[in-house]
Amino acid sequence: MNIEAEIKKLYNCRLLRTQAECEEFDHILEKLADYTEEKMIRDLCMVFDDETHQEEVMFGLIHFIESFEMDKYLTEMAKALPDMVYKAREWARILNIRILNSETYRNEYVKVLMHMDSKVKTIVIDLLIDIKNDVPKRLAHTADELIGIL
Repeated sequence: MNIEAEIKKLYNCRLLRTQAECEEFDHILEKLADYTEEKMIRDLCMVFDDETHQEEVMFGLIHFIESFEMDKYLTEMAKALPDMVYKAREWARILNIRILNSETYRNEYVKVLMHMDSKVKTIVIDLLIDIKNDVPKRLAHTADELIGIL
């Protein structure tokens, strides 16, 4: 199977405007389920789009990306953030909120981010500030801790 071609198909139906696009999206994710090449994660992050019509279908992509080994997922997702935030800022926030909600993932994310360049760190800090101003105090405190470390 040509993984790049399948990811391109995902990208082409990412707005999920019709039932056919939703079904194709789910079908492609099922086909990709057996592949675990970490370089896929960055390409998959480019599929997210804030103009998506069917958010619950797009959550299938979140679950798929989160199924990769934790360090690979966190590293590649973080590398994708500079490109991702322009068309999928809300999805980038969701991914980061989900990380904040897990102590294990949050601790590993800190380690990963320490090795990232300043552009990635700046974007993560910006997302965390945005999250902090918009979520329950429990997560705001966690976001502050992460910001302090970065």
